Amino acid sequence: MTRLDVPMMESDEPKEVFAFYGLAMYQAQVLETALLNLLVALQACGRAGVTRTDIDAWFASHETKTFGTLVASVRRLTPISDEVEELVREALGGRNHLAHHFFREHAEDFISVSGARRMIEALRIQISLFQKAQQAFEAICEPILGKLGVSQTLIDMLMNEAYQRARASDATPLWVSSKALDRDPG
Repeated sequence: MTRLDVPMMESDEPKEVFAFYGLAMYQAQVLETALLNLLVALQACGRAGVTRTDIDAWFASHETKTFGTLVASVRRLTPISDEVEELVREALGGRNHLAHHFFREHAEDFISVSGARRMIEALRIQISLFQKAQQAFEAICEPILGKLGVSQTLIDMLMNEAYQRARASDATPLWVSSKALDRDPG
């Protein structure tokens, strides 16, 4: 699955709802990680002599914060467009709804095929929203990372190394195609 490529429902089995819910919550966590990465990059930008210890400490100090708190912290350090602000507000509300209300609000839907389809469509919409918000934060983060010397080539190289470690341990990543494992990061 590539970014902004949300899968379609494959069957009428109840496990499909759980699979889409899991994907939605995964995408929400990926978005939170994008926020965390942006926040740490913003803290590192413009400082001389930043060490790995500094970066680890910044991650540790922020990774226990809520999604909303991370957004507020980013806002204090960099301007965010009205469009991104709206996207983030929707994503935060969607994430909170999924975590606290989704199954309770869809209890009756969950007992019928048509209801399960409605649940999956609602989850697909959330997945897409989280992916769009993640891309928005990555677009903000990219030039900041560039100033820090972190290029897309470096990121691709690190990802390729992770894929290679997975291959070496005979633990093929479930979500990575064989083509991705063979791509050239440079």
